[in-house]
Amino acid sequence: MQQQANEKVDNLENHLREKRNELIWALSAQDYTDSQIGRIFGLNRSTVARIIEKKPSDWRVKWVKIV
Repeated sequence: MQQQANEKVDNLENHLREKRNELIWALSAQDYTDSQIGRIFGLNRSTVARIIEKKPSDWRVKWVKIV
């Protein structure tokens, strides 16, 4: 029973991590700097840069900034 609970937390964490990465990729596509994105998510600039480097080549933005 405890193992199932741990697996659910791990899956949730992976899901949250994937969603965070998608949001970072979208913000990057909207010309936010790595430093600005880092401040939003509480990450340092180099971590944001590594996440952006891992963006799949076929990934498309699902959100846009309305000015």
